[in-house]
Amino acid sequence: MGLFDIFNKKDKPETFNSWLDSLLEKNSDSSVYNFAYHYEVKNHTWHIDLIGTKETLKQKNKNKNEIVFMGQKTYELNINEKPNKIPGIIKDLILEYIENGKYKETLRKTKAISFGIAIHNTEEYYINSADFNIICENGQLKGKIDYNKLIFKNINEVFDFIKVNNEIYTKEELKNELNYNFTGYAKNFFKTRYNELSEKNLLRNYNGIAMECCTLAPGAIICKFGYIVIATTGGGNAICMDLNSSLDNPRIVFADHSIFCSRDSYIQGEAEWTQKLVDSKVKLVRKTLKEFIDDIESEKLDIEDLDLEF
Repeated sequence: MGLFDIFNKKDKPETFNSWLDSLLEKNSDSSVYNFAYHYEVKNHTWHIDLIGTKETLKQKNKNKNEIVFMGQKTYELNINEKPNKIPGIIKDLILEYIENGKYKETLRKTKAISFGIAIHNTEEYYINSADFNIICENGQLKGKIDYNKLIFKNINEVFDFIKVNNEIYTKEELKNELNYNFTGYAKNFFKTRYNELSEKNLLRNYNGIAMECCTLAPGAIICKFGYIVIATTGGGNAICMDLNSSLDNPRIVFADHSIFCSRDSYIQGEAEWTQKLVDSKVKLVRKTLKEFIDDIESEKLDIEDLDLEF
């Protein structure tokens, strides 16, 4: 090994696997491994911590004494991606290690493995268990959903799917939020016109709604507040039915994904999302679903123009 090889080795960035190797070779007695990620505003970087617990994180557990950091060194995720992409990237890193990592058996022998976002600043490090998702339990990986192969007969089946599979909010938080029963124009629209318009790529199909409201921003953030995505713009923003306004003929609003991406309120140090806060961030597109559909079909409205308008 030459002199330049020494410098190259020293400057080589640490990989996620090598970081995790260094922690797991010294720690193997936790019943549950939790990967907590947070955003450091000062350095504009994402970081991952490995936290051990005896039991899975309980709903809204605020007892900081029950968590044990398994290393003083966090892993810096050295990528430049939009915040809404971060959870998927971290999940894939963990799953890849469980499949091929040096200490994969150590992880597989544990009761559970979870990951989620934490609030991290100079004053506190706070974990809300509602933000954590179990991806491996008793050695069994939780399977990935192929949204393209799902089959839904109606919008109510989509709502039922979202209750169980939303990755940002737990089933407990969603189960009373998505019990919507459409009436009037909206009910007739979903029975007679929705498939036709989605096939023309004017609206999202049922699979697209399910994926948006289970995994993607802004849909997965705002669905529990009564906003269901029925279309998306080229810029990744959402066109939603506001079910708070009506179940007969709901108004249509625009939700900017850059505002709602990956619990943005945490990143900016604001309060947690509330109904009032979400309501204040969406923009009116049309006063009713009927007006929205009529204007699309008459070409008075082009969804792609909304990115520029808002």
